[in-house]
Amino acid sequence: MITSILLKTRPSREAIGGGHAIKTLRQKRILSILRHQGSVEINDLMGLLQGVSRVTLRRDITEMAEEGLLRRTHGGAVLPDSHALQLAAANATALRDAQTEQLSEYAAIVMGPLKERGGNALRRSALRLGLPLLAESAPQDGGRYLGPDNYAASFALGQRAGRDAIGDTATVLHVCVNDLANSQERSNGFDAGFRDTFAGEVSVVRVNGQGHFRVARRVATDALRTRSNITIGFGVNDHSAIALIEAAEREGRDLGVYAVGGEDPRFVSRLTEDSPLRAVAALFPELVGVAAVDAAIEMIQSPNETFAPIITPHRIVAADNFDAFYQATTLADGTTSVRLRNDVLGTDAPSISGPPTLPKNTRIAFVPHYPSHEWYRLMGAAMIKRAAEHGLQVDIAPPQVGIAREVTRLRSKIAQNVAERITAGQTIILGQGEASRLVAGELARRVSGNPTAFDNTTIITNSLEIMQTLTGVSGLKVILTGGEFQVADQCLVGPSVGALFERMRADVAYLSIDGVSAEFGLSMIDERLAQTTIRAANAAKHIVAMADHICVGVDANHRVLGATDFDELVCDDGVLPDERERLRQAGVVVTIANEDDETLHNHAGVARITTKGRNLL
Repeated sequence: MITSILLKTRPSREAIGGGHAIKTLRQKRILSILRHQGSVEINDLMGLLQGVSRVTLRRDITEMAEEGLLRRTHGGAVLPDSHALQLAAANATALRDAQTEQLSEYAAIVMGPLKERGGNALRRSALRLGLPLLAESAPQDGGRYLGPDNYAASFALGQRAGRDAIGDTATVLHVCVNDLANSQERSNGFDAGFRDTFAGEVSVVRVNGQGHFRVARRVATDALRTRSNITIGFGVNDHSAIALIEAAEREGRDLGVYAVGGEDPRFVSRLTEDSPLRAVAALFPELVGVAAVDAAIEMIQSPNETFAPIITPHRIVAADNFDAFYQATTLADGTTSVRLRNDVLGTDAPSISGPPTLPKNTRIAFVPHYPSHEWYRLMGAAMIKRAAEHGLQVDIAPPQVGIAREVTRLRSKIAQNVAERITAGQTIILGQGEASRLVAGELARRVSGNPTAFDNTTIITNSLEIMQTLTGVSGLKVILTGGEFQVADQCLVGPSVGALFERMRADVAYLSIDGVSAEFGLSMIDERLAQTTIRAANAAKHIVAMADHICVGVDANHRVLGATDFDELVCDDGVLPDERERLRQAGVVVTIANEDDETLHNHAGVARITTKGRNLL
């Protein structure tokens, strides 16, 4: 039977802030540029994102291409076409364009371990709507865990490696992903299992592959070059293990490699070849997909039930038992295809009590971590097939769409809060940025219901989009600054902007900000935008920053104002309490714009632990 465990879900501050958040902001700028231009060269990006190296931009583009956000070209990137977002599963006909869908239209959501604060925004959106949430592969606050016991799987694999090892000493190289909890569990489990069966002295070398193949291969190569006694390698996932194998082959080292995952059956089939791969703790994405749909149905049908985590199966697969789990077939073109055997899948036996009593149009959202990875291709295909057996539908979408929608919703709340403060006769500075554009839209909407609401009100802006939104709005006088047109942000920048602000005095400056922290203050990614924002702030009696929680606790490249130099931050309730308190201690008034949001629902209580489920293997 599938057993149940309770896992801690609170992420560390380091896991959701710091350099990762800066990378998120930088990648948002790249996408913004692409949306305006359609395509861009790296040389142009270096000019638009001053201070960002070519290597960093190439790494960003590679990562974003893997996530389906863009498509790489020779020397640059373009927006993805419709094919770039598809998961290429033979029966994935139910895939929809997530741009047209609202999260509220779904009955449940299955979410992968999305990194950083964007994933938290999407999770909060699901819980706010009261959707049952399945947290695939890694625990998430408010979600029902669905995935393997990473420690147990790796412990069993380590035991196998310990029995295989020869000699009186062993030096083991672990290629990990340091910022993922499941990676740490796998590394610790393998180490403990190896020591359990190997009687000699054990030394462990851990390197951080950062979740990228090239990085993993490079750090593995460096470790092999500096330590001649490494004879065993452990990869926390398929890519890490493949990187280990390539590094060992390039260095001419005889290395026995062990991996957790088995994400791609073709990778597992290396066990039957002349390869360094010795054994795999296979986690079977096909079985996880079946379990995900069954668990979602269970949660939808019993919304007030308390559910235990679902622990999906693992098996140690090696050359001697490969054929018991996988089947290789030769295709018409002569190539070999490898898939999990039908008797292992065992999807004919129902794992839910009777047929689901759900409407035929019930839909489940699946938001994978990396849509293009083989794990999520196979899991998604299995989910679609399983849902179809019950007359339901699974829609698979890249996470960025849902994250962007939720961030825009939070910024709309911030904009509404700000727009309510603006009154007739005021002089207001409204800088560039999405939050500022949403404020402008809110002002225009309010005037349509009350034509005299903003009589004799002056809006000073460097944003062409804000000017266009407010042009002709009754009672409003709009002043556009001078400056050089910056295409990526549709605004004016440069020294000419300051000339106007030196001659005018505003009551309040409302500023869209890329980073806010008690230590560094307000900051922007782009240097020219930072300079423009400083000039706007200096021309106002009162300074109010607008930032969603993704930007709070983050230091962008260029400081605008110290924490003691602005008056108020309007944000959302996703900002961590300790960040809010540090800002308040610095003298900043912190206003939560969405305190009227509904209380977050929790469909994943674990007070009553059960062992529901079936033995999938």
